[in-house]
Amino acid sequence: MSDRQISTAADQLKGARAALALHDRVRDLESDLATGVREMAEAARDHATAAQTAAAADTLAAQLRLKMDKVGPPTGFLAER
Repeated sequence: MSDRQISTAADQLKGARAALALHDRVRDLESDLATGVREMAEAARDHATAAQTAAAADTLAAQLRLKMDKVGPPTGFLAER
């Protein structure tokens, strides 16, 4: 094999290795993207649950405020505690 053939083969091998490394990088990025999409969907579900919980807490707080308004301020000997 001549020096030129060896040089050409070495260049082809270098190109093939670069292409393989690029392929591996793309595969890793696709995997990362799939993981990110799953995590984003989970976060969206968690956000929706948190929003429902906050809305329920707001409703309960409003109900308690109404009850407190109906009862009025504390009176009697325990009122100063």
